[in-house]
Amino acid sequence: MKQHLLRFALLLAASISAQAAEISIDSTSPAATVVRHFGWLDAELASRGVQVRWAEEGKLDFTGASGTAALNARAAGGAIKAVYVLWRDATGNDQLLLASESFLNARPQDAQAVIAAFERARNWIAANPEDAAKVLTEGATRRNLAGSRPGPAQLAALGGKARELGLDAHLPGQLLDDSLVRAVMVGSTR
Repeated sequence: MKQHLLRFALLLAASISAQAAEISIDSTSPAATVVRHFGWLDAELASRGVQVRWAEEGKLDFTGASGTAALNARAAGGAIKAVYVLWRDATGNDQLLLASESFLNARPQDAQAVIAAFERARNWIAANPEDAAKVLTEGATRRNLAGSRPGPAQLAALGGKARELGLDAHLPGQLLDDSLVRAVMVGSTR
């Protein structure tokens, strides 16, 4: 029995160690495309021994979704947080950068690095539209790359959606965790 417990503990420790050595990020957003193109995040995380895996599906530590999709995930029991607004479309809907609460709690430095890289990409796209058009698809360059978090109108709309799903109307505000974004913004202004 002790051998089985020891073996299980070693396997669990190895699994946690392997997970800490990699971070999986959805590669489909404009900001992700720019971050990947320039290698900004890969270089920073590699210096800490963390490899970035860019993917479109599978188990992702960070992925994009609309606020409604984030609420649907929560209604289905997914413990996720929206940490950043990737862009806002013409109708005012936000595409959010989502992460699991457990990832945010266990690896806040890695989460801050991802947010900082996405913010850097958002700023680069806004400042370099012609160069961005060479890196991105045309539709991606026309999006309103909002950054940070949804405004009051978006939160009110998401509150209505939360009620439709049988969730607390204040849940959208609780799902949006901008503490890491604030830390990144303060750090980037120095």
